Amino acid sequence: MISAFLAVLLAVACIPAVFAAEGHENFMKRYEYDESVFSDVTPGDWFFENAGSVYEYGLMNGKGRKGSILKAT
Repeated sequence: MISAFLAVLLAVACIPAVFAAEGHENFMKRYEYDESVFSDVTPGDWFFENAGSVYEYGLMNGKGRKGSILKAT
């Protein structure tokens, strides 16, 4: 009984994601990313490609003349 309830709950929780996926065409690449964009992101960082993606789509641009993401230590 509990597993059936959880299955229904999971199915209902996924409904908003289906409708949200339809609006992604508004995101267009605006910039070209290379390793000089952010001064504190290097190709060896686990998030290097993600930082590039959000920069290319204009969702993040760093700080100052040469951007910085400010890594946590």
